[in-house]
Amino acid sequence: MTQLLSPQAYQEINEHGYFKLGIKLDQSYITQAREVFASYTETDSNFGYHYSNTIDNYSKPTSLSDGVKKFFNRNFPVILAKKYRTNIYSKCVFDTSPFMSVFMQACINRGLTDAFADKDILLSHDILFESGRQDNMFGFHYDPFSWDVFYQSGDDLTIYMPLQDLNEHSGGRLLVEKNAHAIDNFATRNSDIYDFYETCVRYVEPNEYGLISREALQNNKVADHIAPAYQALLTARLRKTPPQLSEMSVINAQAGEVFIFNNKNFHATEPWKLNSKRQNYSIRTMPLYDFGLQPPDIFLDNRKCNRFVLDMKQLCLKEFNAKQTRESVYYSWS
Repeated sequence: MTQLLSPQAYQEINEHGYFKLGIKLDQSYITQAREVFASYTETDSNFGYHYSNTIDNYSKPTSLSDGVKKFFNRNFPVILAKKYRTNIYSKCVFDTSPFMSVFMQACINRGLTDAFADKDILLSHDILFESGRQDNMFGFHYDPFSWDVFYQSGDDLTIYMPLQDLNEHSGGRLLVEKNAHAIDNFATRNSDIYDFYETCVRYVEPNEYGLISREALQNNKVADHIAPAYQALLTARLRKTPPQLSEMSVINAQAGEVFIFNNKNFHATEPWKLNSKRQNYSIRTMPLYDFGLQPPDIFLDNRKCNRFVLDMKQLCLKEFNAKQTRESVYYSWS
């Protein structure tokens, strides 16, 4: 992450697992974010599509029942997605919401880019989480490679803002892994993704932009070769030793306070203690590493993604077109 972050931000994320940007948005932005929350219903939650949209559904079935399951997952993904929606949060919406550009411009105006180096950053999507005391939330985990998100790196950064205070009284605080750089859990995160690309390129020719797309790999003629490589990428870190609770930072934050952390490191959420709803807004960002993989423009039940880049030179958001050549926007990951 040295080429992505300022020296101070890099040091603090390594040592503490997160970096507070010194930005606290006022109530008007919290109100706008709450209005966005209100515009989504619980049935808009689309986390479950991570499970129904995978390359395995395009590979050759191993039995009649496996073939039926894959057929339904390909053609009626809402069935499996709904099963997982009922277990996580009351609302869990991945999208490119109208609030993304408002939030980012407010943060840019308040010095967000001081935490970054000079490399442009892809804004993949935003996430709206809402939960009550009775709801389950994500437990101890890291954000793994997802087929539907597809373009990812080992240095993905989440920009996070709670819409209410998070403290010992409220619960619901985020816990993030400290000193992740000092252990070998994550040393191969980016090379693992590039190894996956090298498997893909043996079976699929890059398109006119020099990139491999998710859709090209879903061709059933190559899916049988790609699915095992995808599973290897997905499970590589399951063999790693997770940190102890003492190796996690607990983040106290005020409503509207903004901080960043690496979502590929382990993190978790405390149980929520209050009767009110817990709401949090975040944006998942990714470096434009040259993995040879093309960022999709839709994901998870046809929601928009990868529509903007944070331009570090002009200090603004620019529309991102995934159909650009590798040389024009991507940079080395090594």
